Amino acid sequence: MIPLLLIWLLFGFICYWLAKKQGRDKKIAFVAGFFLGVLALIYYLIAGEVKQTCQFCKEKMKKGAIVCPHCQREVNMIKK
Repeated sequence: MIPLLLIWLLFGFICYWLAKKQGRDKKIAFVAGFFLGVLALIYYLIAGEVKQTCQFCKEKMKKGAIVCPHCQREVNMIKK
């Protein structure tokens, strides 16, 4: 039983690390990794970084960017 618990924890921590690297919610990633195991790990490996849309040119850019790399305009940082 203990080795199985360690494997679940390992999946949780790996998903946590991947979510942190991608800018996603780390707590949800840990819980998903713990309960879903390989499925959550595959999801976090396939899912890319969280992106936001420029309000001027509508192109995708990294979340938290100050200047759009496509149209070079300053983006308003509106927090929800």
